[in-house]
Amino acid sequence: LEATLIQVGFHDPENPRQLMTRLRRLFNRVRIDRMEINILRGFLTAINKLEKPGKPRDPQEKG
Repeated sequence: LEATLIQVGFHDPENPRQLMTRLRRLFNRVRIDRMEINILRGFLTAINKLEKPGKPRDPQEKG
């Protein structure tokens, strides 16, 4: 999850502002099951394949 958030430019590891802690709390509160975790992992993997590795997405870029 964190790698995908960094890759798409949503999360800056140099200035994390407790994002990952808050996301962990969110997912723990929701109590997702194994199938839902697999759906989320598949979704994040698909996003990773769309982006170039190591290059955060430019929010000003169209397309």
